Amino acid sequence: MIAVIASIVLLGNCASTVSANLKPQQPQSLLQQVIPKPTGNNGYEEYLMACDIVRAARNTWLFDATPQRFEETIAAFEVQPPKGLTKELLEEWEMDRPSLEEYQRAKKYRHWSVLQLRREAFAGAGKALDVLNRGNKKPVFDPRPNFNLETLFPEYAQMKALAKLAVTGAYVAFAEGRSKQGTQYLCDAIILGNNISDGVLIARLVGVAIQSIGFAAIEKHLSNLSSLDARELESLAPQLIGSTPMVLKSIDKEFKFMDSSLDEIFNSAVEMDYFSNSEETTIADESANQFLAGMSPAQEQQLISLCRVKLKRHHALMR
Repeated sequence: MIAVIASIVLLGNCASTVSANLKPQQPQSLLQQVIPKPTGNNGYEEYLMACDIVRAARNTWLFDATPQRFEETIAAFEVQPPKGLTKELLEEWEMDRPSLEEYQRAKKYRHWSVLQLRREAFAGAGKALDVLNRGNKKPVFDPRPNFNLETLFPEYAQMKALAKLAVTGAYVAFAEGRSKQGTQYLCDAIILGNNISDGVLIARLVGVAIQSIGFAAIEKHLSNLSSLDARELESLAPQLIGSTPMVLKSIDKEFKFMDSSLDEIFNSAVEMDYFSNSEETTIADESANQFLAGMSPAQEQQLISLCRVKLKRHHALMR
């Protein structure tokens, strides 16, 4: 037994040494994570490609940067902490203080105009909007055939950033008198939000947020729109309201996900021990945990069946 333990320790040390000598790997692209085998027939693939471009540019902070914010960052960094702070309060003060990177960035760009900042942002990631436009011209559907409790959605944060990039591109285009292009960028952002809204509930929420970003930008640029631009926006209406409401599709998929997850919840040791692992465990929580842990397989199936019946009732009510 001792020899086995020694061998494991030795192997662990060797593995650590090898790992330390390896160069850090680049993070896997969103396209590789979500769709390992693209088909070219799903606009969601272009969405992921566009998100990868935005992520690689590492300049999303430029999308809403202003000279005033840079001045505020500089002032907040250079101010000295109040005297007499305890160690704990000083640590909290330091946590609220801008980072050195943010300070150096603010010093570099403090005298740039908003238009210069938006042009800088667009120059770094603008090609993502061409990819987004291509995706919007294809059928779009979530590539995941099924969801479970471990399913991740790493692309959603970047999709919101992509929508903000579209607003940035529109700002530059309108400032340069290219209203048709600016309108197209905003239309593409709204279509993106609409197309991802028929997934599970989190997809619906992200889609609504993206559409809100696009519509807010349209309101700001109303005076920049020509009659042709207005007609282009008007042409979106059938696509947005002409089919089954996205919220109903989202409800259907959310309930399907919940239904398919019931067995996993009850069969997972991690989920069964949820209450006892909580930092705010109460007597009621402990009792529930003991009750669940003491159930026979037949009782578990009976409880799962009861949960399914209630889920279907709630689903019917929400439909």
